[in-house]
Amino acid sequence: MALESTQQPETVAARVISLAGRFASPPRVAPGITQVHLLHGEQDPVIDPRYSVLAGETLRALGAAVSVELFPGLGHGVDARVAARVKALVA
Repeated sequence: MALESTQQPETVAARVISLAGRFASPPRVAPGITQVHLLHGEQDPVIDPRYSVLAGETLRALGAAVSVELFPGLGHGVDARVAARVKALVA
């Protein structure tokens, strides 16, 4: 839902950090001032990490500020690397 909120006409958040998530449908517009960070395990068996990669490519093409980070060896979850990255993004 956080990712989909970036597709609304009004800005809901300055930053969205998605952990192993995906858009319900491909992004259609750049999310204005909202920075989007897509963090995903490379071995996620639940939500394919390609969703994050494709969303990042689409958002960049739309002119959005977006980062995509894939974590080797990580499945569908959060480990110390992801937690540290989230902490750095919100600091």
